[in-house]
Amino acid sequence: MEQSSASSHQSILRELFEWIKYIGVAVILGLLLTTFVVQRNEVMGRSMDPTLQNGDQIIVQKVSRYWRGIDYGDIITIHGANVPGSQGTMDEDIIKRVVGCPGDHIQIKDGMVYRNDEV
Repeated sequence: MEQSSASSHQSILRELFEWIKYIGVAVILGLLLTTFVVQRNEVMGRSMDPTLQNGDQIIVQKVSRYWRGIDYGDIITIHGANVPGSQGTMDEDIIKRVVGCPGDHIQIKDGMVYRNDEV
């Protein structure tokens, strides 16, 4: 009887250890995914209307830029502290559409965006 109780106790501990192991693996995978592959962002403001509305929840994937790059018209997120002129004071991510690439000359005249002197 005592041996059966000890065996039952070991079985419970083994089962508990298996659950802890699976939960640990799930947490690690979740952290890796949100750090390197995808993240959830909320649209704040109306600068992306009508494509994205204020309060929209979006899933941002982080990997395609490594094999495809960033091109005109792409919607990107950037950490606010990395925005030129912010002096690192903005804490949230911002969402914008790419209108220019390195070497382009961008101007805004009468509400129109000009890239290299073309609308």
